[in-house]
Amino acid sequence: MSKRSFVDLPTRGPRWIGIDAGLKRVGLACSDETGQYARPMAVASPKETLHLLRHVEREVGLRGLVLGWPLERDGSEGKGVDRVRPFEQLLLDAFPTVRLHRQDERYTTVDARSLLEERAAPLPKRTSGAYDALAAMLILEIFLSEGDHEA
Repeated sequence: MSKRSFVDLPTRGPRWIGIDAGLKRVGLACSDETGQYARPMAVASPKETLHLLRHVEREVGLRGLVLGWPLERDGSEGKGVDRVRPFEQLLLDAFPTVRLHRQDERYTTVDARSLLEERAAPLPKRTSGAYDALAAMLILEIFLSEGDHEA
């Protein structure tokens, strides 16, 4: 059965999708139609993620995928990249005509936790999925703010 924490799919206009890939869960975020803002979209298993992305591609279009690239503190590639690389290949195989951008994701999970902890309302006991979706949103926000998405 589905392991999605939540799904808030876009309804119109092609979108950029931010991706925080983990071994068990993938956080997803989407841009607005203008490509200026990002919002959390879903948390799903890697397999479900491909289905969700196909749905978005079919229903509203994909402007591109922004995959969080877990560099080391010094900017080098390490074990984190080794864990994400197979998922990157899945995305490239599943969406050969969609632009895929690697985005440095250092500290985005820490920033996502801080955002959730700053909320006035108490957090549910199982919020790790929310961290994943917020981390994906932060990854996408960084990409969008750099202006490298005009094309």
